[in-house]
Amino acid sequence: MSKCIYCERNNLLTNEHVLPRWLYQYTQNQNIQLLQASPDKFLKVQQTIKDVCQQCNNGVLSELDTYAKGRYENFFSNFVFNNQTVTFEYDYDLLVRWLLKVSFNSARANGRDYDSFLEYRDYILTGKNRPTRMTVFLQLITPYIFSEKDKMNVKDESLKALGYLPPNFTRISRLDDTASIGINKDNYNLIRMVMLNSYNFYILIPSDNIISREDWKNELRVFKSTGLTQKVYKLLPENKSISLNASNVSILDAVKHHMKSNENVYKKLL
Repeated sequence: MSKCIYCERNNLLTNEHVLPRWLYQYTQNQNIQLLQASPDKFLKVQQTIKDVCQQCNNGVLSELDTYAKGRYENFFSNFVFNNQTVTFEYDYDLLVRWLLKVSFNSARANGRDYDSFLEYRDYILTGKNRPTRMTVFLQLITPYIFSEKDKMNVKDESLKALGYLPPNFTRISRLDDTASIGINKDNYNLIRMVMLNSYNFYILIPSDNIISREDWKNELRVFKSTGLTQKVYKLLPENKSISLNASNVSILDAVKHHMKSNENVYKKLL
């Protein structure tokens, strides 16, 4: 018997998938499935962690996965193209709790900063005690259209015939280079990104005792106006849907920084 990471009860622990099993099934044919881990690795295996009790895993956490599966089937599985408008329907707390859940899973699996999630476990499990001033943005990432020069360098014949690099990436990551998007990471308890194909979510939770409300609002204004995070839309708890326009950020723009750091890995994939 060991202590469950969520409820802290001594109980028999089970394997919790970092990403839900159904998501691995949906994404098994993706060109690149990127999960925050070693920066030079793209994971195709079903990564698990064994620190969640059966009651939590098969109860509330499973219910959150079921909700997310519906969003995936209706929205996340569809690529969004330039000039396209999407009406995204959502339940704020169910969606955000799931985004925090998979981010927490990823952090624990990789042994990086998982302690920053601990104070949000009650919210993930019950929906109570929503984090103060938490802000969640959604941005629609578009395919990268190949130029004629690009096509000459693309090794994958199916991609070359398609004519574009689709945004079929799954990525869970903390944001380290926040200065480029107008955010001082020292002012935040948590800054995370979850990318599900075209749907790119940013979760920002400021530290109340470090950053004032006015400075926080100013940072968000800068965040919304930078090149990489332009056309991000704030999700509001009281709303059930939002109309979004595709951003001018292509999947290549979105992963450019990672590509520069891991050029050889990407060359093998493309």
